[in-house]
Amino acid sequence: ALALAPGDRVELVVAIAITGSHGARASHTISFRTNDPRTPELRVRLTFVARARYFSDPATVSLTDESRAATVGLYSTTATDAPSDLRLDVSPSARFRVVLESEPAGANVSAEAAPGSRRFAVLRVEVGALTGGEGVTGEARVFAANRSEPILVVPLVAKGSLPVELLPNVLFLPRQSANGPLYSG
Repeated sequence: ALALAPGDRVELVVAIAITGSHGARASHTISFRTNDPRTPELRVRLTFVARARYFSDPATVSLTDESRAATVGLYSTTATDAPSDLRLDVSPSARFRVVLESEPAGANVSAEAAPGSRRFAVLRVEVGALTGGEGVTGEARVFAANRSEPILVVPLVAKGSLPVELLPNVLFLPRQSANGPLYSG
């Protein structure tokens, strides 16, 4: 609680922890309650575009039987804030093979969606053979030197295709007419 005398002013600094995708529009509402009968409650809505310190492009890796490998760029939102001495943790490591490659020191590759960003590493992701209809999910966690929390988590999804798949799995056919069926298969 903060008590102010009539006419007093105070500057408030509000720290907001933001989660979500880099570049996504989001909002947060801050509510104030007062004993002023004219304005017992005041709401301030903050609208912003999330800018991650680090992000991946693409944000999620989706693999199939036809495309069992992908390359993911890892970016920092400022050209000078590229972490060094990276390490990688992948789960499930038995299904996904992920290799972390640091960018050369002179490279300056920017993400199209985030001008001013700099690619500092690349993940090469592969999934082993998938049986028909099998789905596997996991994640690649990237850590910077001496950090216990990952700076980036990239979701990994793989799904094997079925030789034949009927969607939807229930098909309603019309009734038979006097001349025979109105459908064929």
